[in-house]
Amino acid sequence: MRKIAGLLMTAVATIASVITSTGVAQAENCPIALTYDDGPSAYTNQIVDAFAAHGSRATFFMVGNMAQNFPGAAANVVAHGNQVGNHSVGHGMLTSMGPQGAAADIQQAQQMIAGATGVVPAIMRPPYGETNAAIVAAVGMPEIMWSYDSMDYATHNTESTYANVTANAQCGGIVLMHDIHASTAAAAWRILDNLQSRGFRMVTVGELIGTPPPGMYYRQ
Repeated sequence: MRKIAGLLMTAVATIASVITSTGVAQAENCPIALTYDDGPSAYTNQIVDAFAAHGSRATFFMVGNMAQNFPGAAANVVAHGNQVGNHSVGHGMLTSMGPQGAAADIQQAQQMIAGATGVVPAIMRPPYGETNAAIVAAVGMPEIMWSYDSMDYATHNTESTYANVTANAQCGGIVLMHDIHASTAAAAWRILDNLQSRGFRMVTVGELIGTPPPGMYYRQ
């Protein structure tokens, strides 16, 4: 498995950031990609609305079954300019399927997500972040990991999610959250308020690092 070296160099070349006396990072023209896994769900529209109100965009790594169950929310993600990624058919662990099984799963999810959104995802994220060189090669799509995990799935707590994301925000970072939790949706507006006030720009993964070549992956 190969790492993509220097993907963020262009994105952060002109970024200026400092640490204030409080230890909280302040930034100027600082892009950051907030990403949401496992949806869409009944809470996705709330998150999409918060980003739209802030003139910002996010990336949603959708599960095929969820896209079929919530097609309106899936379509709304795209309608507001957000990016869609593939997160498998049913959130099964790809490493337990073998390379060909994993490739078939992702291809099926491509069709399911495209059916709900009208967009064929250009990137994917393996469930649980579990992958290997054989799966990367067989799937043939860029695999996008993350720089920081909000742990929202563990805490199910709005305040913790807000604090974890805002305290660890970094220029050029990719943040992992999940749009299947009410607590995460409730934190979205406050997170965006905080980050914008500090000079961050919330962008899609594609806007942050482009689309890596097939068969490669991003991990900071």
